[in-house]
Amino acid sequence: MTVRRLPIADAGPSRIERLDLAAARVPGRRYQADAGDAVARDGRVQILFAQRRCLAGLRSLVVVNVSPEGVRNILASCVEFLPRLREYLDSRKLPAAVPLERTEEPAQAVALVANLALIAYADTEALIDFYHASAWSLRVLAQGGQDLAVDPVVRVDLSVTLLRLVLDRLQELERELPEPLVND
Repeated sequence: MTVRRLPIADAGPSRIERLDLAAARVPGRRYQADAGDAVARDGRVQILFAQRRCLAGLRSLVVVNVSPEGVRNILASCVEFLPRLREYLDSRKLPAAVPLERTEEPAQAVALVANLALIAYADTEALIDFYHASAWSLRVLAQGGQDLAVDPVVRVDLSVTLLRLVLDRLQELERELPEPLVND
């Protein structure tokens, strides 16, 4: 995949400002989430997606582990998108999603890693396609390379209100993350 660079003044050393993920393969794994949140842990962010049981508790959980730079990459791709999403939701007066109540991890849980995302919504439905670019690929890119290999990780189908909750939480958590390291 070829990267198009559109620099932004506050870009970190490995930040990808604009990347056309539409050319990337669609993730082969798919997960439908009806609950979620994001938490900071050990200098990283865990984006939590869950399916609630019909009566009580959680059926399953997907944890997407994201590095600080990955969080910054995802949020940089939402600079224009997130205000439009908020305006859309505010105009429709949809009830806000409630963060996932974290009491106990369900028996069906999986952890994945990602540092890029393609995000979209239509009406009340939304999706996040998560991708991962290896440290090696990011290093080559930082040294002026134009091609970036990305692995599709998972597609998460969710409500538009849950999407807003997750993106808002990522913005809150970004302030707590360590500053980018500079690799020479």
